[in-house]
Amino acid sequence: PGPGCVDGAGKPQPKLTAATVANFKSSLLLALNKIQQSFVLSDPNLPDCPIVHASKGFLAMTGYSPEEVLGRNCRFLQGTETSQEARTHLRVAVETGKSCTTKLLNYKKDGTPFWNSIHISPILDAQGKLAYYAGVQVASPAPEYSQQGDPQCTTETALSNKPVSERMAHMGTVASVKIAVRGVASNNLIGQRSPKAVLNM
Repeated sequence: PGPGCVDGAGKPQPKLTAATVANFKSSLLLALNKIQQSFVLSDPNLPDCPIVHASKGFLAMTGYSPEEVLGRNCRFLQGTETSQEARTHLRVAVETGKSCTTKLLNYKKDGTPFWNSIHISPILDAQGKLAYYAGVQVASPAPEYSQQGDPQCTTETALSNKPVSERMAHMGTVASVKIAVRGVASNNLIGQRSPKAVLNM
């Protein structure tokens, strides 16, 4: 956008320069890197919802490098023994813009299986538009199964039934990601522009 660009309220916005955009990206990355829990950010506005950020905790948990993770869909952690129903729960949640918590069998880079208590949640930008999906992973004991033999997806309100440590990790990390995405945008010359729009420049 050049000079004279206005926001939704008709107010002029400052001109974006390469330095401004670079500063925004650097600030957002710095804020995300302060979050120690295992999580990824995926972009639901791109084909196949690829991972655009992976935390150090996620890399340590799975054994993958950033280069092996970025640009891939999160399902690369799945394997032949991963519940198809759990996969469907997650896919439908993303397609409908909802949160979901479930457990599924994932595999590390070296092939070691582990139970992943995963919570996914939409991350909205300052304008209330869907910017990312956050996926928070917690290594967990084997799940309790439903009568159908698969872990069940729960909503955020049903998280009260989850172990306190898992629930706190899920909700705390999502809250931190939301603060990072929205806070960095409002504290930079970006103003109220969508972080998505700027990051794609």
